Amino acid sequence: MHRNERIGTAHRVAVLENLSKALEQGYLELGEYEQRMMAVQSAKTINDLLSQVVDLPAEFQWNPQNGGSRQAYQVVNPGQPRSNAPLALGLGIASVPVSVCFGIGLILGGTAIFLGRQGLKSGENFSYSLVGIIMGAVGVVFSLFVIGIMIFGPETASS
Repeated sequence: MHRNERIGTAHRVAVLENLSKALEQGYLELGEYEQRMMAVQSAKTINDLLSQVVDLPAEFQWNPQNGGSRQAYQVVNPGQPRSNAPLALGLGIASVPVSVCFGIGLILGGTAIFLGRQGLKSGENFSYSLVGIIMGAVGVVFSLFVIGIMIFGPETASS
C-alpha cells in the first residue's frame, strides 16, 4: 500500500481502537488522546493515520497491510455486527470539551450515545460502551446548557 492511498472507515476504527488501548494503559493523556482522535476522524490517507501512532509502543502501531493493528483480530461471524464501543468512547470523551462550540458537542454526544447503545447490545467492550454513553450524555447536557446561555443569557450593554 502507498502512504498517500486513501483510507476508509475500517482503517480509522482500527487506529481509534489502538489509541483507546494506549489511553487505557497510560501511554496517552486524555487531552492528547482527544487531539489524535480528531486527527484520525479527519484523516484522508494512510500517512495521516500512521502519524497518529508512530511514537507509540509496537503493540499500538497500525499496519495498513491488514487494515488493523499488529495484534491478531478475532474472527467475526459475517452475521455478527462489529462493536463500535471504542468509537463511542472516543466521541463521548470528545463531546465534553467541544460542547462550548455551538452545539458540536451535541452532535458528537448524540452519536456516542447511539453507538454506545449498539455496543451494549452486542455485549463486547461493555465498559467502553457504558463510558461512551455517559460521556456522550454529559457532552449533550453541556451543549444544551451552552446553547441555552447563548439564547437566553443576559445581553451585554454597549457603552
